[in-house]
Amino acid sequence: PSAPIFHTLLRKHSASPSAHSASGVVAYSFAGQHPTRVLSLCLVGGFTRLDAPLELKLRSINASLEAGGVELASTVAAPWLWGSAYLYSNTPAPLNLSSEALHNALAGMLSLGDQRKWLRAVDCPVLVAVGSDDLLTPLRYSHEIVEWVKQGLGVLVTITGGGHSAPLEKPDEFNRILTGFLERYASFTSSPWAIDDDEDDGDSGADYMDFNDLERK
Repeated sequence: PSAPIFHTLLRKHSASPSAHSASGVVAYSFAGQHPTRVLSLCLVGGFTRLDAPLELKLRSINASLEAGGVELASTVAAPWLWGSAYLYSNTPAPLNLSSEALHNALAGMLSLGDQRKWLRAVDCPVLVAVGSDDLLTPLRYSHEIVEWVKQGLGVLVTITGGGHSAPLEKPDEFNRILTGFLERYASFTSSPWAIDDDEDDGDSGADYMDFNDLERK
């Protein structure tokens, strides 16, 4: 959902939200400010700050929007938003946004700044998923998210062959990953809990797993 709607939903309900791309910033900033209201988080294709490469990608989409509207912006954005395997066999539909809505979304992301501080205050299990072929927010962005989450709370999983829109490109795989995560942390997301590290991966912030570790049994 859009960021304002997503934020309204979080304010009204305790939740285990799944958030994609920039909506993830809304989700984890809310979770950092209201840790008792969020039971778990799933962040897909997320990021923490506007670095130079991401800024250039977003500005290229914004420039195309100004030059040719949503249709041209959709064409320019396609390689950033979809994985190569998906593009080989599909023609992405134009972005389902008005020019004003897309402009506002891009302006919001371009003014994001650094949001890593909120991740330090998140106090629930966090699944961070990313398509292996995500060109807009590649793996290192997701790696940074789990590095900033408290020890033992972060799980990083890649979706093989998926792009930035991996949940739409590979819905079955994504749903199995999300279901496996929620089942693994069922006792944590339904009652008071304490995290127990089950894997010593030498990292201070994340519990790294293969896809098979999260597949539903």
